[in-house]
Amino acid sequence: MTSLDEQFRTLSGLYRDEQVRRPDRYLAEHGDSNSVRRQVEIFARYRPFLAESGRMLDWGCNHAPDSCLVAGEYGDRYEIHGCDFRAEDSFATFWRHANLRYQKLRHIYELPYADGFFDVVVGSAVLEHTAMDYESLKQVHRVLADQGVLIVTYLPNRWSWTEFVARRMKLDCHERLYGMAETLRLFRHSGFRPIYSCYHQFTPAHRLHAFSERLGWLNRLAERLWPLNRLCGTLMVVGRKVNEM
Repeated sequence: MTSLDEQFRTLSGLYRDEQVRRPDRYLAEHGDSNSVRRQVEIFARYRPFLAESGRMLDWGCNHAPDSCLVAGEYGDRYEIHGCDFRAEDSFATFWRHANLRYQKLRHIYELPYADGFFDVVVGSAVLEHTAMDYESLKQVHRVLADQGVLIVTYLPNRWSWTEFVARRMKLDCHERLYGMAETLRLFRHSGFRPIYSCYHQFTPAHRLHAFSERLGWLNRLAERLWPLNRLCGTLMVVGRKVNEM
């Protein structure tokens, strides 16, 4: 098993290398040490739900940090695919590291894969950006094999204190927010039986970076402490594909 420190160093290096190749503000924000450490910690939470080998879709992959983490952990035991609306040469450093098989999406929710093609689908900060979340989840259900696993992370929490502050200060914020109970219902209505759920990101990862990094211990405590965790920024839900409830 690859250590979290090793994963952190590798992923941090990919952000640096990609910035050299093609400077990008989004990558600069998400590539700071605090943000990368959060990505690695969240991967560690869903790693127990991954089989030792299989075929994975990084749904709405963008620069595909999850693909890189899975590749770093499992190597060629996973065949990793990614899809997004990005151009085919957008994030060469990350995609090459993960040996990602990328397809550019041509439809707002349809996925260009055969029925039952994947063992696992990971959607990191994706569902909230889809034009039609229910139709999109139905497509994910279609391309997953029976008993396949859907992992959704960084889903913006309806009761997030950071979203509340961002709206009041007219900062960038999400158009669509989700409550935990609402998300679990959405999973069930889309053919997924929830098997794990949690709150994460009490302190922001890349806003107020220096403040957040110094209070990493507070973030980890608040993520697990009821009722404080209900105010975290994002949700994680893992569901298993079923054909009947």
